[in-house]
Amino acid sequence: MPPEPSARPCEGSFSPSQGSFPLLRALLLMTLVMILSSGCSIFAKQPPKREMPLQKQSEQALQQLNDLHPGNAGTQEITGLSSAAPEEFPTRPRPEWAGGVPASYPPDLYLTGIGSAEQGGGRNEYKTLAMAEDRARAELAKSIKVRVQSEFVNAARLVTESASGTTATLQDSNETTDRIRSQADVELEGVRIVDRWFDRQSGTYWVLAVLERATAGRRLLDRMEQTRRQSAVDRDLGQGFGNEGQRVQAAAYFQRAAGAVYTVLNLRAQLSAIAPALLREQPPEPLPIAALVKEAATSLERLRVKMALFTDAEGATVTPADAEALIAAALRKGGINVTRLGAPPAGGYDELAAQSVETQRAWAGAETDILLLARLSAKQVAERAMDKMTMYFYQSRGGALVINLGAGRLLTSANFDWLLKSHSASPERQRAAEMALHEGATELADRIRQGIGEALGMGGVKE
Repeated sequence: MPPEPSARPCEGSFSPSQGSFPLLRALLLMTLVMILSSGCSIFAKQPPKREMPLQKQSEQALQQLNDLHPGNAGTQEITGLSSAAPEEFPTRPRPEWAGGVPASYPPDLYLTGIGSAEQGGGRNEYKTLAMAEDRARAELAKSIKVRVQSEFVNAARLVTESASGTTATLQDSNETTDRIRSQADVELEGVRIVDRWFDRQSGTYWVLAVLERATAGRRLLDRMEQTRRQSAVDRDLGQGFGNEGQRVQAAAYFQRAAGAVYTVLNLRAQLSAIAPALLREQPPEPLPIAALVKEAATSLERLRVKMALFTDAEGATVTPADAEALIAAALRKGGINVTRLGAPPAGGYDELAAQSVETQRAWAGAETDILLLARLSAKQVAERAMDKMTMYFYQSRGGALVINLGAGRLLTSANFDWLLKSHSASPERQRAAEMALHEGATELADRIRQGIGEALGMGGVKE
């Protein structure tokens, strides 16, 4: 075994022990040499880090904030903005935009929003500044939405008049306006925070957000063109399925193609409000609105939908006629006509729902595209003596299967169990049961309508 090193310049230096493996001893010797060559600096006390001046921290923090997105407030602490000494932040005179007139960003080229937030409420500087930024963005978005509202109304009138060929009714126009409005959020991509200012006297942060009109307008034009192209593809597919006699698939693609009308008109309304000059200079290629709306409506009218409704009520005798009428009327509002099937086979809803598609098709008829199986039940949930009469309380539950017989698959379903809002009361048990079933039928009809609308790409069929 080699002799131990005689030089021991550092307390606690490593020394191989007797009986160790040769390789381990060699590694320990190499470690010792490295320690000796470094003068045991690894054991020396490290000098303290120099603190960054508060002003420099603030500048760096503000630079980092430029890269943050809305919604991060309170989730990230940034050195310089979490300091408890805001009075040490760099100061400058009140900028002209803090008074509401950002002259550096002329309104014909930019949309602007100004937000502010006072310190307090347990928020540190970063959270307060982030709140001011969010308010600036929200103010900018609000100004856009105000401008867009009138454009939505004009767009809705264009759709309804194209569909009917006459002046649109107020109800149709309002419904179409809602649908156009729901298609896309207001364009906020490209909003930038361009300036921040701290009012030391009031402890208030001020933020200026801007959106360049031309940049936002070009994004809207690109989205409009993408939507228009997809609409053309969906229209071709709808025509192809229609030629093959696949009416459900054809209806689904025609609804998608027509749905692009609402999206494009939403984007056009935003473009008109945000960058009207760009709209005049580069008008987008128009959609064949009248043709698309008409094809969508016609494809729904061609669907052959048959319905079988099963009803029962505890302690009362009810017939499905009224409930069937409610469901059929709800679907007619969505442009879908429903035919009532004859007496269903013995066994009721559960047995018929469990049958194969071939059996269901044979019962409904080979020409049927969609089979609607529905059931409504009412039960007594309470009986109370009140004064000189007895009140009966009922609730209902319902369920439905909407089956695409051509494709052999479920199109949509709807269910609810003892719905609280169907709660009905009457001194007549029969009347209480009928009222509960009526409320249940209304709820079931709405859910069926929404489900079919979503399955066919109609975005739901709304009142």
